[in-house]
Amino acid sequence: LHLTRRAIEVAAMAFEWYDDSGQIIDVNAQCCNDLGYSREELLRLRLCDIDPDIPAERWPDIWARIKS
Repeated sequence: LHLTRRAIEVAAMAFEWYDDSGQIIDVNAQCCNDLGYSREELLRLRLCDIDPDIPAERWPDIWARIKS
């Protein structure tokens, strides 16, 4: 698990994880660089706060598609 976490953290591609409410629960350094936020700032936000194309009311449908 530590090796996997380290590989994701140093990846050149942005990774972010969300819970079922759209809350950001983890990000890697590239995500912070791409979005211009600190990790701490991003962990206080939801996806709808950073992506205007995904309003909060659409998140349940999007989440359902991700799960399927």
